Amino acid sequence: MSADQPTIANSAGIRALFSNAPYLIACESGLLLVLFWLLRDSPMGRIESGWLAGWGLSALIRIWPLMTARHSDEAGIAQQVRVYVAGAMLAGVMWGVLGWLMPGTADLQQHVLVLMSICAIAVVGVAAQLTWPPAWLAWAIPAVAILADRLLGEGGLYTVIAVLMGLALLLCAGFVVRQGRLAGAQMVADGETGDLLRDMQQKTQKAEDASREKSRFLAAASHDLRQPVHTLNLLVGSLETRSHDADTQQIVEKMREVLTGLDGLFSSLLDLSRLDAEVMRPEMQVFSLRSMFAGLHNEFAGSAHKQGLSLSFDMQDLYVYSDPASFWRVLSNLISNAIRYTREGGIRVRCYPVEGRVRIAVQDTGIGIAEQDLPHIFDEFHQVANEERDRSKGLGLGLAIVRKTCAMLGCTVQVVSTPGKGSIFSVLVPRAAAPAVDEPRQGAGEPLQALGVRAGGVSLAGLRVLVIDDERDVRDSMRMLLEQWECVVMLAESGKEVVSRLKDGEPVPELIVADYRLRERETGADAIAAVRRETGRTIPAMILTGDTAPERIREARDAGCPLLHKPVQPGRLLALMRHCLRDQ
Repeated sequence: MSADQPTIANSAGIRALFSNAPYLIACESGLLLVLFWLLRDSPMGRIESGWLAGWGLSALIRIWPLMTARHSDEAGIAQQVRVYVAGAMLAGVMWGVLGWLMPGTADLQQHVLVLMSICAIAVVGVAAQLTWPPAWLAWAIPAVAILADRLLGEGGLYTVIAVLMGLALLLCAGFVVRQGRLAGAQMVADGETGDLLRDMQQKTQKAEDASREKSRFLAAASHDLRQPVHTLNLLVGSLETRSHDADTQQIVEKMREVLTGLDGLFSSLLDLSRLDAEVMRPEMQVFSLRSMFAGLHNEFAGSAHKQGLSLSFDMQDLYVYSDPASFWRVLSNLISNAIRYTREGGIRVRCYPVEGRVRIAVQDTGIGIAEQDLPHIFDEFHQVANEERDRSKGLGLGLAIVRKTCAMLGCTVQVVSTPGKGSIFSVLVPRAAAPAVDEPRQGAGEPLQALGVRAGGVSLAGLRVLVIDDERDVRDSMRMLLEQWECVVMLAESGKEVVSRLKDGEPVPELIVADYRLRERETGADAIAAVRRETGRTIPAMILTGDTAPERIREARDAGCPLLHKPVQPGRLLALMRHCLRDQ
């Protein structure tokens, strides 16, 4: 894309960039604070004020066009995006220079921490700047090039890291440029339709369509965007299983905290974009609240106990009619919010019938919500009692997702709150009669959260695990993690490759972990079916996917396989593997 000759597609892409940029800069600032805090007692913690001034200048340069773009014409916005790209380039240079400021005494963990920080910003930057690739490239190229040059000078393992950084930059740059062109092509199509619009009302409609197309694009690209975060999760999981000294262990734990926050941010943004784009289609069915409450208790009991809070559920035999996966997300966000804003006491989840519907109430003894804040709590990025924007309290997207998901499901969400005493969030959902036959066994096709599986019981030592994924980075990171669990790992790109190797006498796997999207239009379900046919055995299997569409859950259920959405936490992967083996 070029900004020299403004077009409708360019303008829409730039405005989408400016819309996402504040959140990117905020994430970058927060990560910078966390990084300096983690390294405060090391030689890295004494960064020259010149570096901080340089990064601050890059932030100001990027913020200035965001403040002036709203009232600019096409020519003006083309000039402003050049300023923004210049600021992005300066920011990339400063992050790269950070590597040069690392003293010779800095250990490997400190280098890895800086590298992880750059990777985290690069991943978030892809989502935020995908509609205008030059902005991401202007940041990524100098950041990676300068840091890689420093690492090459260190020799040894650092040379390998530098080469891997270069390869990762090339792959990500290709993805960003390719997807940016697709986004530009879509915006051109919208622009050609918009040329027929002349009055202000028509122009407003065109802008809304462009916004929806941006959200649709982000929703469709969720698989590719989730992959790097998924790989990072597996690599950090592999580090967590190794023995370290106390200082290194603390760094690994902080890396997990940062990555968990990134997972939550990334998933929330993608969920919100899918809801805005209206591409989520609920799969309505009758299900038991007792079963769902049991899964939610397993999911949140640990975090509640960690904060010294009680968590109780009213386990009544009530059935409702809704989409289980989407309704799980609603209750999960409400319970998570209650735990986050409750300092003492506890959370109670109740359900009771009300005139053909069921009211589910999540009651806490937390800080409560002031009356003037109640009309705004379901707005995006609105948070109560978080003026300092503490990232541990989230981004303020959870209740926005609750409101939009409830609207999609035809449910009603209400809130009653007293400051200093707590809040009650309640959801009204249609009641259903109990099914005439027993409910199908949970597992096949259900997200892991709904299973409520426990992580204990089955040893994985010596287990032959087949990993089918068409991306080498994912296969390698999965191998590293599984080998830490003492599994015997078999790697393959496709079901066809596995069948060929089985014919040549390779041992039959005892568990299959398959990505959903493979090459040549093959799916993980197809690959699992091919291996089962060749071996004549119903080998336990699971499917991993970054696609949250209801169709994926249905296809996994038809294949008799549980489903786990990326990015995958190692603990959940371990629990689901043991669940599959216990069922077998």
